[in-house]
Amino acid sequence: MNYCVDIRNYCLDLLGAQDETHMEWLSAICAAAEQELRARLRSEVDVSDISETFIIAGSLLSISMMRQLDDPGLADFTAATVKLTFSEDRSQLAQAAYRMIEPWCTDAFAFRGVSS
Repeated sequence: MNYCVDIRNYCLDLLGAQDETHMEWLSAICAAAEQELRARLRSEVDVSDISETFIIAGSLLSISMMRQLDDPGLADFTAATVKLTFSEDRSQLAQAAYRMIEPWCTDAFAFRGVSS
């Protein structure tokens, strides 16, 4: 079963009455988020068994992707001393999505980021 429409509808609920920036791309973004999450799942996992969690995770990942369209560049980057700083909001949404489906993923280890 395809959950793109459910993910899109949940995204719209979460976003509320916001401007229409990138909304025309929302269906494509939701489809990409669904495929990314499906690719992480173990082969024996039936998405219909975890549909509610999957839809919420897909929505969070979709919103994270949409926000990246607003600011696709790095917030900071220094090569000499290796200083990387990114927007916390986007990465936290994506990390939350990945953590939600982690019990059903192929790999128990997930890179969560680096902080100082």
